[in-house]
Amino acid sequence: MKSIVTKKALSFLISSSILISGGVSVIADSSTREEPVAETGVALTAENFPDQTFRELLKTENFDTDGDGYLSAVEIEGITELYIKNSNITSLKGIEYLTNLCELVCRGNNIASIDISANPGLITAYKDGEATTYKDGYTTYSIWNSSWFSPLRELSVNTDTVITCSSGLGWRNDSKGWWFKNADGSYPKDCMTELGGHLYCFDKNGYMISSTWKEVDGQWYRFNRDGAAAEYWQNVNGKWYYFSYDYVMVYNYFIYVSDTAPSGKTTTKIYYFDSDGVMQTGWKNISGRWYYFDNSGAFTSGWKNVSGKWYYFAEDLVYEGDFDMVTGWFEIDGVWYYFKPSGAMAANEYCGGYWLGKSGAWTYKHKASWRKDNTGWWYGDTSGWYAKDETLTIDGKSYNFNSAGYCTNP
Repeated sequence: MKSIVTKKALSFLISSSILISGGVSVIADSSTREEPVAETGVALTAENFPDQTFRELLKTENFDTDGDGYLSAVEIEGITELYIKNSNITSLKGIEYLTNLCELVCRGNNIASIDISANPGLITAYKDGEATTYKDGYTTYSIWNSSWFSPLRELSVNTDTVITCSSGLGWRNDSKGWWFKNADGSYPKDCMTELGGHLYCFDKNGYMISSTWKEVDGQWYRFNRDGAAAEYWQNVNGKWYYFSYDYVMVYNYFIYVSDTAPSGKTTTKIYYFDSDGVMQTGWKNISGRWYYFDNSGAFTSGWKNVSGKWYYFAEDLVYEGDFDMVTGWFEIDGVWYYFKPSGAMAANEYCGGYWLGKSGAWTYKHKASWRKDNTGWWYGDTSGWYAKDETLTIDGKSYNFNSAGYCTNP
């Protein structure tokens, strides 16, 4: 359970905040901003990171990737996880520079308190996550959301560690909008940056944009009402879009989604997004191949009934993962069928001299052909059968046969 001291330390935050980015609380602040200082990163010095063990950890190649003793803005953005349990650390001062941190496991150390004002991902875990206290003397706050690229937000600390949010850093608000105050007093402006596991875009004045599209270097991003960039599936004004792992809208692109049933059978559903990024439904000709996407946008291989007609989509034998609408003769599970140039399966008709029954399967082996005598045209097969007193569809056209077996509309 959270201690009373901890709850008091956060009481001002909870009472004067709004929700942003799926539940992260941010402080409403009417103070006037000063001009930002240069935002280039942070030096790994004792002044910025007093605890030597913590500091030396950050100097390793996992974090300071170029080994220059300095965490650049890019390196800071790349630090989303810290696992430092039982490391004899006494202070996490400096964590305020790690603004994209989503998972912090620091139990088993002698840390009296942690200020997470500048760590939106940890605020999400602490405020909205599930709290579990273990008999070993630590508490874990965690929350998972399948719509996040980095799905886990976690904070695991000694139960007696006080969590505060009182430094005045992180999300701030004034009469013009929302902005983010860094540990060095700067704030991001005219850029996109990841904070707490979400991508945000700030205008030239440093204010967060929201509920809008943004084109950057020819790539499109969607920033939702809470300011966070759209991830994975998003419905915008009734149209479905898909955003890749780097938050970029996909277009002229297939998405493959596999689902395994309890029986063990795996079904692959394919979705396609046009040049505007909109998910497609219905019939679509893409690069010379026909696909049918149902109302959910999904295309699946195999049999498909569309408006009462049967079609079959088979995997391309040359290009794995590509599918073709079948036309002509095609064998399925040992049975031959005929699919017309439109792709529709032939049934109750003759195609190329062969009878295809109600199911479309070719089971009658005698081949029929047109024949002519002095009286007229008639149609029969190698068994001696010939058409009479009936109407037959032969190679896509209907023919009438009289009681003598002659075609009346050859």
